[in-house]
Amino acid sequence: MKTYLWSAILSTLAMFLSGISVTLSNNPLGVIAFGGFTIAAVLNWVVYFSKSIRDAEKEKRRKQFEELKQEFEE
Repeated sequence: MKTYLWSAILSTLAMFLSGISVTLSNNPLGVIAFGGFTIAAVLNWVVYFSKSIRDAEKEKRRKQFEELKQEFEE
């Protein structure tokens, strides 16, 4: 899980630095690079949040299973 978080943070940082570069010198290659870094950052955050939601749902199902298991054992 930490790997996904660091990937999202670093891609956002790359996007930010690329945005600063485009702001300082507006050339077409810089704009294309900024667009690429922006898409990568957004996709990394989508993967991170979908993974965290999926893990939370698995944990919830596991807890429900444990509660049912204890209930049937009693």
